[in-house]
Amino acid sequence: MCSKWTFIICVFGVCGLVAPSLAQQGEPGLVGWWKLDETTGLVAADGSGFGNNGTLVNTNVGRWTAGMRDGALEFFGNREYIDCGTGSSLDITNDFTIAAWVQLAPGTDGHYGGIAGRLTRKNGDADYWGFALVRHSSNVFRLWVADGNAGAINASATSDMAYTDTAWHHVVGIRKGKSNTLYVDGVQQKATSTSEFIPSKEYFHIGKQYSHLDDRYFVGLIDDVRLYSRALSAAEVLVFAVRPKAHDPSPADGAKDILMPLLQWQAGTGALWHDVYFGAAADLGPAQFAGRQFPNMYFHPIPLTPGTAYYWRVDEVEADGTTIHPGDVWSFSSVYETAYAPQPFDGAKWIDPNVVLAWNPGPVAEARDVYFSTSRDDVAAGAAQAFKIKTPQTTFTPGTLAAQTTYYWRIDEYDAQGNKKVGSVWSFTTIGPGAGVKAEYFNNMAVSGMPALTRIEAKIDFNWGDPGGPGSPIGVDGFSCRWTAELEVPFTEKYTFITNSDDGVRLWVNGEQLIDNWTDHSPTQNRGNINLTAGQVYSLVMEMYENGGGAVAQLFWMSPSIPREIIPAGPLQPPLRAREPHPANGAVNVTEAPVLRWMAGEEAAQHDVYFSADAAAMADATPATPGIYQTRQPLDETSFIPGTLEWNKTYYWRVDEVNEADSQSPWKGSIWSFTTAGFVVVDDFEGYTSDIGNRIFQVWIDGFGYTEPAPGNPGNGTGSTVGTSTDPWVELRTVHSGKQAMPFDYNNVVPPYYSETERTWTVPRNWKVNGGNTLSLSFRGDPGNGPDAFYVAVQDNAGKLAVAVHPDANALLNAAWQEWSIPLVDFTGVNMASIKKIYIGVGDRKAPKAGGAGEVFIDDIWVIVR
Repeated sequence: MCSKWTFIICVFGVCGLVAPSLAQQGEPGLVGWWKLDETTGLVAADGSGFGNNGTLVNTNVGRWTAGMRDGALEFFGNREYIDCGTGSSLDITNDFTIAAWVQLAPGTDGHYGGIAGRLTRKNGDADYWGFALVRHSSNVFRLWVADGNAGAINASATSDMAYTDTAWHHVVGIRKGKSNTLYVDGVQQKATSTSEFIPSKEYFHIGKQYSHLDDRYFVGLIDDVRLYSRALSAAEVLVFAVRPKAHDPSPADGAKDILMPLLQWQAGTGALWHDVYFGAAADLGPAQFAGRQFPNMYFHPIPLTPGTAYYWRVDEVEADGTTIHPGDVWSFSSVYETAYAPQPFDGAKWIDPNVVLAWNPGPVAEARDVYFSTSRDDVAAGAAQAFKIKTPQTTFTPGTLAAQTTYYWRIDEYDAQGNKKVGSVWSFTTIGPGAGVKAEYFNNMAVSGMPALTRIEAKIDFNWGDPGGPGSPIGVDGFSCRWTAELEVPFTEKYTFITNSDDGVRLWVNGEQLIDNWTDHSPTQNRGNINLTAGQVYSLVMEMYENGGGAVAQLFWMSPSIPREIIPAGPLQPPLRAREPHPANGAVNVTEAPVLRWMAGEEAAQHDVYFSADAAAMADATPATPGIYQTRQPLDETSFIPGTLEWNKTYYWRVDEVNEADSQSPWKGSIWSFTTAGFVVVDDFEGYTSDIGNRIFQVWIDGFGYTEPAPGNPGNGTGSTVGTSTDPWVELRTVHSGKQAMPFDYNNVVPPYYSETERTWTVPRNWKVNGGNTLSLSFRGDPGNGPDAFYVAVQDNAGKLAVAVHPDANALLNAAWQEWSIPLVDFTGVNMASIKKIYIGVGDRKAPKAGGAGEVFIDDIWVIVR
């Protein structure tokens, strides 16, 4: 912590009084308020009480991230948007207001999008209305509030404005009579007359483009969206632009290599004083209080310890001296005293043997000694055999290096007086042969059948021209491609994957689909984000098809530590190691009797399975390690049952792929982990796959049954259908927790007038273990569902059966996730220590009668103590 503080004084005006909040005024005319931060998953939860929840449609790449409140929805421009409702739930008249916090992603030239809906012209034509944000030039952005007619865009309200990437701005679009008015951060931009609309009850979307330009969708963040069926006043707009917390820190949050920090921020609205906290730990308490400033917005801490992370916070204090708005905790790291930021970074893999070493110099360095060797001990000791050169330069070229070899290096620096600062020892490993991706090419556009061409390619970076393709025997049009690789990442952080394709493209990372733009189009960039862990091996699959014209396929990535680049060979390796574990790495609330599954490596002939509660021992385990090494299994056995495990305990496992005919064998796998639940997991729906015999409708039997594996199952004859219509048959978007849920369609309009699915256990389950007394089931309906009774039935090993019916007859019309808790004592007469079967259904199974139809999502069936 700093021992001395210096304050640099600069006086700023204090904001005036703010109008009463709209909440205090009752918010008249509020049609919908989508906070976007009150739940998880792909649902826009409406906290206003209007019930206007919305579901992400068209793709599953939208994700939750930090926003103005607790979270925001992040869009990647791949046709994803929030569909917030239709019809009478959204009654918009001629006058209306749209308000939202918006942040545009960097580098998104030409991407329109934001908040959009539809109104009807007096001539009967329907058009979009809303606002859209687009980068007009490198540092100027243009925003429209418009009627959405692409041919009339110049008649809309437009405004060029300076706009900061990665900063939040409040945007309000107002329609009053025939005039559109635009506000940004509480300041009116422009008002323009346009054509007249009549009252309408139509669609409302968050994130969708506002016009008919189908290839332009929003890329960025949207939060706290409000829709009013009236025109707000300028004073009311100002209320929305109020930001009581300190914001926009400088240095930016997470900045590195700061030499002399002059901490600055934008004051919160209404702030008179600023309480500054500063320290070397994120937990900033009274001991880190650095003083109250009035009304300064600069703070200069000195001195700093080189190479140290520092944290700071500014709490804004209003004029009464007691109303305090606690700020966010920001951080930066100070510059190192010696050489730092080595390139390649310390511990880097897959480095080109012709690498040029580079580094950032210390703050007072005049010259430096370079040490370089394959011996860490020699470099650490500064041995003569490791010394290479004394130089004023900040680069060094060691010459062509050996492949797949680890090298060590160190930079000692001298100041002007000749004082020496000894540097750290860094290392990197050169790339070996055979890195890249497995490429398969097909003479069809469906990525189906046997590939006509298979080869290893260094990266996915192709522009085959017009016409063009990968070469014989693949044609220049009407072909498709699949690239498969294992991906190892160097940092634990969020990664953005970007495809550039002509035509259709799909991308999966770790079994999760990030991009889905399976359409004909000119070269188009799509993106998706995912959090990945350093050292883990993930599966990566990219598919593309070409349907005439140009042919382009490229795959980029970027992260906080990696600039945007084509993913090179190295991080991309042929898919030789075990991958896609189930339970997923880091999974929690896993059943005490799990079935461990994985995807086999391409060259595997057998699998060595390791399992233990000892993470450290797992890393170095071999087939000679008793208690951790479990078994060697044949190629077609990609699952392992470890037995009944302890509750609330973390376990570790690893699968090494073995092929004794290959000199590279074994291919050591990553260490995966999971933590068992502290309750009975009846079904979390995470273990179902597209494999025959493990498909969800082959375990949860519906009205139609299945035909394979033989002899199949005729089904239970009711009006139920379990699963989606496409592989992998489970629901991947609308989930309560984890990555999968069970879709359950019911149709009680026709005989037998009830719909039911059932699951049977070969060995009866004890639901009373450790005091379990409540069956918990999470479900989600839809306002379009037909109302009907929702029930759960359980049957014990002796055949005794009891039914529980949900007390709300309209429960299946609710589009939010609900938990249904059923005391086990409600299942009268059933032995809860010996459960053989569970039923989930809609209707009246005892006295069936014509009812409704619809779809329900089921997830997380547990037996808990309550």
